Amino acid sequence: MSYTPEASLVFDGKRACLLKGMDNKSGPEMVDPGDLVDFDVEVGYFIPAFFDFPSEYLGSETVAGRVLHKIRPQLPHGAELVYFIDASTWLPHKTAVRMTIRGQSFAVERVFSDYRDVDGILYPHGFTYPSRDRKSVIQGRVTSVEVNPALDDGHFTIPKNIE
Repeated sequence: MSYTPEASLVFDGKRACLLKGMDNKSGPEMVDPGDLVDFDVEVGYFIPAFFDFPSEYLGSETVAGRVLHKIRPQLPHGAELVYFIDASTWLPHKTAVRMTIRGQSFAVERVFSDYRDVDGILYPHGFTYPSRDRKSVIQGRVTSVEVNPALDDGHFTIPKNIE
């Protein structure tokens, strides 16, 4: 399950709802089921999907002297997400994603870096992502991580009147 406060977005693993609508003010609106492939990937960036779904070991490869084990979970909405796990630290080094949304195919890699201890969890504070035009790579920084914040169940509930 996922909750994104800035977008007022709820994803329960099967359905997604923009609590304030596409315009962020009109009211709850369900996300088209064809777009759910993106949610599997977004959650998988932060919580490795191989913990939740059957996965296949694809062997290893060496990149810049680093041995990386490749693991591909079977995501429910059709995205292909491959994790490259660093053999020396056992932390995700990067992900490679292939997915189709609204007829458009995407192939994206994200590299994770600057792992720091946050309440006993090693969490990446640096990552890459493609620019909107997909012509360059942007460095992202995590400035704050909160583990187990107090959120009531309403943060993860799709309103019944629109289901």
